[in-house]
This record gives sequence, structure tokens and C-alpha cells, in this order.
Amino acid sequence: MGTLDELLERFTPEERDEIEGLTATWVALTELNRLREEQHISQRQMAGMLGVSQSRISRLERAEDLHLSTLRRYVETLGGRLRVEAVFPGDRVVRLSAPVRGASN
Repeated sequence: MGTLDELLERFTPEERDEIEGLTATWVALTELNRLREEQHISQRQMAGMLGVSQSRISRLERAEDLHLSTLRRYVETLGGRLRVEAVFPGDRVVRLSAPVRGASN
């Protein structure tokens, strides 16, 4: 079967970048799910706080419905702040996230 590195070598650099991005998204959403559970908030309760359906929370946590606006509200409901950055060649970073509502940054 080989190692993960050997398996990834079969993909183009673009495909490896996409795999890396999807993996990072899955890890981040898994961590958000864990944070929600640590605060003893059910998906149904989170849905009520955000004014969305429980199934939408489930889809978000499985990265099936990843709208940034919903993700931002989800993170803020847990007490966090969402930051989105685009990284370009030469390590140029452009921050894309909007300020948190009601906060003065």
C-alpha cells in the first residue's frame, strides 16, 4: 500500500494542494465541533442560537455547507473570531475577514 507520502506523490501539485486544503478544513471543523461539545451545546441548541436548522449545523460540521457567513456566526457563538486569509506566491497574505459585528478593531 505504501506511505501517505508515496500515495500523495501520485497526484499533481494542484491536486495535492486541494487535498491539503480539504484536510485542513476537515480538521478545523472537527475542532469547532469539539469546542461546541465541550461547551455542552447540542447541534439543535447551536441551530437555535444561529437561527438555522439543525441539519444545517450538521452539514456545516461535515463541510457540506460551508458558507463563510454561517461559519463566522458559528465561531462567534462559541466566543471566537473568524479570520480568513488568502496566501499568494511569495508568502503575500491578504486578510479577507470582515470585522466582528459590534466590535471595534
